[in-house]
Amino acid sequence: MGNRYVPMPEGVPSSTLWGDEEAVRQRLDRLAASTSFERRTIPFVFESVQAFEDFVQNVGPSVARRQAVEPDVRERMREEFHELVREFNRAGDRSVRIDSEYLIVVARKRG
Repeated sequence: MGNRYVPMPEGVPSSTLWGDEEAVRQRLDRLAASTSFERRTIPFVFESVQAFEDFVQNVGPSVARRQAVEPDVRERMREEFHELVREFNRAGDRSVRIDSEYLIVVARKRG
């Protein structure tokens, strides 16, 4: 979401591509003798949407993005964040539980 509001500098690939097996293979192909992948899920659990928002807003990239945009854009980012929480929240009450998939990559160097 954040890269739509503050794009990466030209020539810098998105960090989210580390979750794409093919992109990782392309990045490591020349360097690795073997590469293996394992997908896992981690739950983000918070007592409320506000607690989750407070957590996210204090992560380095989020801080930098907020500082780089005008207040009206920050508000649009906040609204989109709340929409995403509503879409992916698996908690049945006022709390938040969002299961987030991640990719473990093990690359063994050549030689």
